[in-house]
Amino acid sequence: MKNWKKLDNAAKIFPSTIEQSETRVFRFYCELNENVNPQALQDAVCQAVKQFPHFLKILRKGLFWYYLESSHQKPVVTEECEAPCPHIYRPGQHNLLFQVTYYKKRINIEVFHVLADGAGAIEFLKFVLAAYFNILYPGTLPLDDPLIHNQIAIEELDSDAFEEYYTGGKDPRSKKKSRVWLLRSKRRPDLDLNVTEGIMSARQILDLSHRYHATMTEFLVAVFIRSLVRRMSDRELRKSIVIDIPINLRNFFPSETTRNFFAILPVTYRPNSRDDSLEMICEVVSREFSQVITKENLLGKINSLGSFERNMPMRLIPVFIKDPGLQFCNFLAKRFVTGCFSNLGRIILPESFTPYVEQVGVYSSTLTVQAECCTYVDKLSIGFTDAFLDVSVVYDFFHMLNEMGVEIELHTNTPVGEKQTSKTDAGPNTAYIADPTVPRILTDTDVFPIPKTRKHKIARFLKIANILCIIAMLLYALFYLLTDDQQYWILIMCINTIFIWNGIVRGMVMKTSLLRRLFTRFLWTSIFYFAIDLLSGWHQWSLTQQLPVFCLVNLFLSLYLAGLFKTETADEELTLYLSLECLMGIVPGALTLLGVLYFSYFTMIVSIICLVFLILMVLFRWRSIKHEYKKTFHV
Repeated sequence: MKNWKKLDNAAKIFPSTIEQSETRVFRFYCELNENVNPQALQDAVCQAVKQFPHFLKILRKGLFWYYLESSHQKPVVTEECEAPCPHIYRPGQHNLLFQVTYYKKRINIEVFHVLADGAGAIEFLKFVLAAYFNILYPGTLPLDDPLIHNQIAIEELDSDAFEEYYTGGKDPRSKKKSRVWLLRSKRRPDLDLNVTEGIMSARQILDLSHRYHATMTEFLVAVFIRSLVRRMSDRELRKSIVIDIPINLRNFFPSETTRNFFAILPVTYRPNSRDDSLEMICEVVSREFSQVITKENLLGKINSLGSFERNMPMRLIPVFIKDPGLQFCNFLAKRFVTGCFSNLGRIILPESFTPYVEQVGVYSSTLTVQAECCTYVDKLSIGFTDAFLDVSVVYDFFHMLNEMGVEIELHTNTPVGEKQTSKTDAGPNTAYIADPTVPRILTDTDVFPIPKTRKHKIARFLKIANILCIIAMLLYALFYLLTDDQQYWILIMCINTIFIWNGIVRGMVMKTSLLRRLFTRFLWTSIFYFAIDLLSGWHQWSLTQQLPVFCLVNLFLSLYLAGLFKTETADEELTLYLSLECLMGIVPGALTLLGVLYFSYFTMIVSIICLVFLILMVLFRWRSIKHEYKKTFHV
């Protein structure tokens, strides 16, 4: 039986709030001084996961919460062929939650945020680099180096630090919300990310920061805010700009975990005019940082998230209701955030890596605009991501730094052109527009490949067929209730069969869990028929005919599909769903014996078959059943 773990506090929202360009994936890259050796990289990743076995996990969906489960899959290194930060997790697909790709001189590690945060991912990258360089250049690191043999216990690396530091206290932060200015622009039609990356001297930025009496992070946030203020109209200047700042909690609460252990605190700036000086903004930002980012506020954030998770009504809400609820909460939360800026600080690698490593960088998926930066030696990499066609804020940011004397090397994955704006009250007259439709011609200096086009025609057709089946079933239900005419019983059974079979075929195409799809459709169609039966006068056919027929078909179809499409999770899913189908099949027989339903030999025979199946499973697979139910129904 496979090991499983509950999601940490910060990770619980991520599976439910994946949408469009916000894939909840972030990327660390390391640029080398020569092209990547694919075979050496593959061997290095295989060595690194031996030190980080908790990275070999898949995400599964329980009744009340998602959870992580160990997997025997091996990571496969591929050449980069997608836009940065693509969808790694897709519901029903039991894939690893990270991927390693390469392109020219760059090694990319992309991680779904459920698995780890930035601090955890950079540790994994260090182990990959250590193994890679030792393969290509033996003796780069001694065999007893901590990056070759991890000295930290796996249990500590995979621990839930939120649970450790939760005290149950109150959050001292003010809950008042001000009117927040949001970027408004058309989104990219392909919903991919624009990535704009600036490479500059860390020393130059640090000197500028000291000139403005600020830290590097405070200074860069101030420049970011100024680039936003310049794009506000006169009417919009009454609103506040709120920048979310992710904080690595390990700096305040010691922990070796590689799982999520961060908090996000907002920094607010209320502009006076579009001509607000950088000195003024820096002063306000520095004051906000000192007031907002304190150990007391961070502990309050931990307790606030912890109390939300421990709320009993919240725990007992099924995940299919939690998902849309959390999506709505996430939508509301986004209404109070203008952008995000994260500084992961200085990346320290062994000195023996210096001849081989050029720079390290990071960026993350987003629905708005987000900046991530980190420093290696004297190279500061600032990566902006957004999904808008108008990227003026990003280019204003780099132009302001350039005007202060900072030399910047820019890279982008989307061609950008200048456009004169006719608005007289909306800041600069020049707008910068990203155009993903412009054909790119790759050059030697490009660091992003041209993504392959995605084709999902079959999956789209099956989705349309699925919707048509649901509409047909609802129309039949309406007709049945209005006329009480059962002449079309065969027709609705055919539509229902197409609905179930269409779901199975779509699962094959999308490579999702077939047994889960089969059971959920069986469950919902049974509820559908029960509702029709109940609303039309309660003739009991939904429990004496429909449920036994579908239960019997599902039992044998589940066994057939599990054997035909053998997957890593097939045995566990078969144990879970077969037992649930047996329990549903026993219900009509039990109700018959209690006198609730009229007696039917067919109903009793099916219930006896299901009871025998369930007894055999309990006798021979009790530990597996207990294990699966504990995972699926944990609250």
